[in-house]
Amino acid sequence: MQAQTSATLNRRATGAGLLLRPRATWRTLQTTPRRRAWLPALLMALLTVLLVFISARADAIYRYRLALDWFEPHSVGRPPELNPVDVAATALQVPRELGALALRWALWTGALFAAGCFVGRRRLTWGDALTLTLWGWLPCIVRGLVQLVFMLVTRTPVYNPGLSGLVYDVTPPPLTALRYVQPSPQQWAVALLLRGVDLFAIWQLCLIGWGFAVFTLTPTRKALALAVGIWALALLSNLLIGG
Repeated sequence: MQAQTSATLNRRATGAGLLLRPRATWRTLQTTPRRRAWLPALLMALLTVLLVFISARADAIYRYRLALDWFEPHSVGRPPELNPVDVAATALQVPRELGALALRWALWTGALFAAGCFVGRRRLTWGDALTLTLWGWLPCIVRGLVQLVFMLVTRTPVYNPGLSGLVYDVTPPPLTALRYVQPSPQQWAVALLLRGVDLFAIWQLCLIGWGFAVFTLTPTRKALALAVGIWALALLSNLLIGG
């Protein structure tokens, strides 16, 4: 029965396995020559591109609703029109977002490899570190899908990802607002850090920590503590590459 289960996992070491049976699937990925790490990377890259364009469209619709709310009680002049999305300007954001994503992957991969050289009973290879990073990105993929559905349904962008809205709300105010409240540099910095703090990040930490424990034969608590340390380093990188 165990051999049959192992064979099944070898054939289906996919995101569903990591979501439902993470420890067993990590063991399979650790021993599988072809780990298919390109699959979550491709999904996340495509999702990043979609989020850029869908967010731009949702932002245009949200600002149009603000203008309409101002116009209806006044009825002065021509009614507002929905501005089309500037495709060229929006497309220029794609390389930046993909570059930031690649930098995060490089940071996680390098940090996991370095940790694997000094911790655990089994040495971590670059391929292992890359597998842990990319397959450990599944919670971020789920987060992106949730955001995508939210924007398509509500036609409102996610202006304050994570807990950043607790420090400074970047949601465009109604046109009746007297002025914008400019945040201090300290508020901007803290908000950037908190953009990566949410339940999906905790899920990602647990997933990568479990995988690191399996790949390096490290105690689970120690592996989770290392994952938290790398995550804190990744949060600091948001100050350089944005949220």
